[in-house]
Amino acid sequence: MLDVHPPHSSVHGWRDFFIHIATITIGLVIALGLEGSVEWMHHRHLVAEARENIHHELEQNSTEAKANTVNVQADADNMKVNMQKARAYLGDSHALDNNEMHFTFKWSSFNDSAWRSARDTGALTYMPTEEVQSYADAYNQQELVDTEAVKIFTAQVELAAPLVAANEPGKKDSLSRMSQPDAHELMIGSARMCLRLMTLKQLIEQLDKEYATTLHK
Repeated sequence: MLDVHPPHSSVHGWRDFFIHIATITIGLVIALGLEGSVEWMHHRHLVAEARENIHHELEQNSTEAKANTVNVQADADNMKVNMQKARAYLGDSHALDNNEMHFTFKWSSFNDSAWRSARDTGALTYMPTEEVQSYADAYNQQELVDTEAVKIFTAQVELAAPLVAANEPGKKDSLSRMSQPDAHELMIGSARMCLRLMTLKQLIEQLDKEYATTLHK
């Protein structure tokens, strides 16, 4: 807040009046300049901190993306094996007696706390538009991938329902009690899940490229 004080002595003539006005004007200009400089330095620090945090977060997410790519491929391979086992079961009801299927989806969600913090503190408003758009593209793609991964996890849990229904505690041959229609559903479901996982893998690889491009800028 700027305070303007009246002169301590009376003004005698126009000369003193203009000197006083000039003094006030110069003081105001200096005060406003200092206030503007402090605010500019604050905004600059805010942007620098937000940019550093976002870059660090994107680097971590890139590491997670590479790990998720490996995990998704492993899960897709499991789906292929499950599909083959279900197909074998359709021809031989004892094919699954001692041959387990695998439904284990391993996933590490991506972080966006630095991005949300930069948005909430207003740091994004002081960044170049092109830079903000680059970050937004990466985080939007990241959200898309995370959302699809959650959907796949839920669908994969439901896919195992025929096995759960056929599994009777204390009976080693319980899997052979699965009906032929259920086995066929399991085979088709595993094939569809494999396709979804391979699509997710492509999305992750594209996301990792988006990270690299954004970090390079």
